[in-house]
Amino acid sequence: MVRSVLLYVVLPLALGVVSADVWRFDLPLLTAVLRTQAPWAVLPFLVCLRVRTPARGALLGGVFGLLAMTGYFGWEWVAYSAHAALAQLEGGRGVFWFAGAAVAGAVFGLLGSLSGHPPSRGPRWLPGFGWAAASTVLLAEAAYQLRRLPFVDGRTVVASGALVLVALAVVVATAGARRSGLRLFAVAFALALVTASAGFVLMLWAEHTFAYVPL
Repeated sequence: MVRSVLLYVVLPLALGVVSADVWRFDLPLLTAVLRTQAPWAVLPFLVCLRVRTPARGALLGGVFGLLAMTGYFGWEWVAYSAHAALAQLEGGRGVFWFAGAAVAGAVFGLLGSLSGHPPSRGPRWLPGFGWAAASTVLLAEAAYQLRRLPFVDGRTVVASGALVLVALAVVVATAGARRSGLRLFAVAFALALVTASAGFVLMLWAEHTFAYVPL
């Protein structure tokens, strides 16, 4: 019970709070990593590996995303002001942020459950697919951060953050390969490279289309 509360309540709230205020720690590299979207997908995947049913994994992953977003805006309300939080939620933008976090959490929660407890009649590559998708998201986020380098300040920190994401992607991919076997993981990774990359691009498009302008 305590472990479940820590994983499915405390951890997402902490992710939101730290993401909102990580700059206060004066740790530029940590800030560069936590200011990305990748942790909001990878963490629901990891915590839902222990969930036995896909439906419950999707539900818990979606709740994880909603709690993380609640922690983010709730901390901005408490630490700064109601205006600081509400200004980002006006014009329907709040619907996008919360819906996006819930959908991403549900998808990766589902993948976590399927990777941790694959169905007996599922494809043989299925246990590795979630690991491959999580790894691909980390790589896609790293590529996006590197693409932004000419337009941002603190380029060394941003580039270092991207390298950390690549290192994490390698760790996640290695774990997936060990669990499913190298050959089956290669198949899963090829599939995830297409689907997860497309999903990441769709997320970026939706974010820049709906999150920063009134709906």
